Parts: sequence; C-alpha cells; structure tokens
Amino acid sequence: MHEIRSRHDEFSFLNHMIAEYNGCPIGFCQYYDCFDAKEEWYAVKSPGEMYSIDYMIGNAEYLRRGFGKEIIGKLVDIIWKTGAKTIVVNPDKENEASRRSLLANGFAYTENDGEPFYILSKVAK
Repeated sequence: MHEIRSRHDEFSFLNHMIAEYNGCPIGFCQYYDCFDAKEEWYAVKSPGEMYSIDYMIGNAEYLRRGFGKEIIGKLVDIIWKTGAKTIVVNPDKENEASRRSLLANGFAYTENDGEPFYILSKVAK
C-alpha cells in the first residue's frame, strides 16, 4: 500500500493496474523499468532496456483458472510496446502456479549469484 500511496513521488515509475474479469476486479498488477527500481537481484545500465512485473489474483474464486497466465501475457504485450528488450521476474519460491504461468508465457528460469528468477528476452525479427 505504501507504493500506491506514494505513486506520485517516490514510486512514480510504477505502472499500476487492476485486473478485471467481466467487470469484476480479480487482482492487481504492475510493471516498471528496472533502471528506476534499482533492485539488487539484477543489473541494468540504461533506462528502457529491462522491465519487471508483479501480479496477484486477490479473489480466491479466480485462482487456478488461467487468469495469472493471461495477466502475465497482457503485461508482456504492454512492455514490448515500450521498446524494452528484457523482462525479469522474481516470484516467491513457493508460488508454483506463478512459476508455471511464467514458463507458459515463454520465460526461462535462471539464476544470478544464486538468486533464482525468470527472464524473457525479445527476439529481434
């Protein structure tokens, strides 16, 4: 909630969205440029290169129905339109459904100094 309350200053680099199904809010998601976030589990040298996402389904009725996979896919589509080259995600190690949804969207599992994460790179066409 701190990030949302501070979305016009400290966390202005976050792009928040509510996930809806048939007009019913079912979850929350966000994406951001990793250059602005400056987290410790990745390295990025320039803005606009690497983005990350966060997502959750907050309504239990919509768990295990494929909505997480769809939310991730829509976030990926939005991020590619920014010109980003890479998307990285560091889901909770215990969240198997999230990890499977990332893999289903083309992300690959990798590690950086023992820190596991998932990465998706845009293929030049």
